Amino acid sequence: MNLTDFYNCICKLPDNHKNRDLEEYLLALHPLLLQNIENTPSFDLFHKLLEEAFTSKPTDLNNEWLDIINPPEHNSNLTDFEYLIEVVKFQIADLHKMKNKQVKNEMKYFGIDSETDHRWYNFDPFTNLECGVSGIMNGNSEKQVTWATLGEIIEYGRIYE
Repeated sequence: MNLTDFYNCICKLPDNHKNRDLEEYLLALHPLLLQNIENTPSFDLFHKLLEEAFTSKPTDLNNEWLDIINPPEHNSNLTDFEYLIEVVKFQIADLHKMKNKQVKNEMKYFGIDSETDHRWYNFDPFTNLECGVSGIMNGNSEKQVTWATLGEIIEYGRIYE
């Protein structure tokens, strides 16, 4: 599966998957990622994990994550997998801080700033994933697949309109 195929799979997610809260979704995705650290990253694996996260039980919020106030730098000294995990933890923490505040704004999909001054445009798993894949496609369906690719997708999902 290439990036275009992956995008098409994301767009075809069943309607009953589209109603899950993004924080809850990411809390379900986190342990699935940790269970698959030894697997070779591929768009097929990403699709399987992302779809499974819609129905998996979320893990409990780790309160230490609430200290995270910035998304990780992609080109830092983190491994590709560490980058992915840090993106997920940052987004969980940022969403949690906004839960009864900014995310209640009916106009949020036009963009809002979190308490940590980070911009958000997408607040549900489907738009996060669809916009995230759109953000990295940029006309190129031949993207090298690493764990960081999935981190980029999730992070672009937050910021891509």
